[in-house]
Amino acid sequence: MRKRTTMTTGRASLCALGEYLRRHCFFAPLREQVQIRQKTVRYRPIEKLLDALGGILCGAKTIAQNNVTIRTDRAVQRAFGRTGCAEQSTIARTLRACTADNVTQLEQVSWYYLKRYGATPPPPLPRQVAVGRCRPHAHAYWCAGGGQRAHLDGAQSE
Repeated sequence: MRKRTTMTTGRASLCALGEYLRRHCFFAPLREQVQIRQKTVRYRPIEKLLDALGGILCGAKTIAQNNVTIRTDRAVQRAFGRTGCAEQSTIARTLRACTADNVTQLEQVSWYYLKRYGATPPPPLPRQVAVGRCRPHAHAYWCAGGGQRAHLDGAQSE
């Protein structure tokens, strides 16, 4: 049986999100596909990257603010499956160590997340612009110039 721990936080909704994402292994593709070449002392580079993300979710506008957001909130750390948080200078060093290949890896993971979890918009309708002055009671695309529509490619239709 797991030991239950009660913690106080001002970010309870973020803790719920973190627990949900952790239980569904949301960050597994990120851990598997992004390989930052950096020496590990206490935290792995991918953990420091996730600490940066956690800081952003906690409201940090800069990496330096991680020390006063996620690093001080043990409840959020635990909800995201972390036992601690890297110091902001260590996170900054990891971000500086990222190469163009790491950016490409992050981009591929982002596309994976978009395809899996993102709602794709419907295909765009043909773009049309109005020609002449539009009548107030007419449809937005129809204009006073004989009911013609002008397409962006220059062809007109009736």
